[in-house]
Amino acid sequence: MISLKTSILLGGIIASLLFFSWQEPVQADTKSSGTITFYDLSPVPHPSGSVNGASK
Repeated sequence: MISLKTSILLGGIIASLLFFSWQEPVQADTKSSGTITFYDLSPVPHPSGSVNGASK
């Protein structure tokens, strides 16, 4: 027989897995839009030689 603590623990793990898998597309959306905005701004705040050399 499964004890109460074990069943609660398993339920919590399953719930968190379901929650994270459901939240994944939202995070991917935010990450992609964030990388797009960062990509546009990256040559200005980050003076890295390769990026500036390629853009100029």
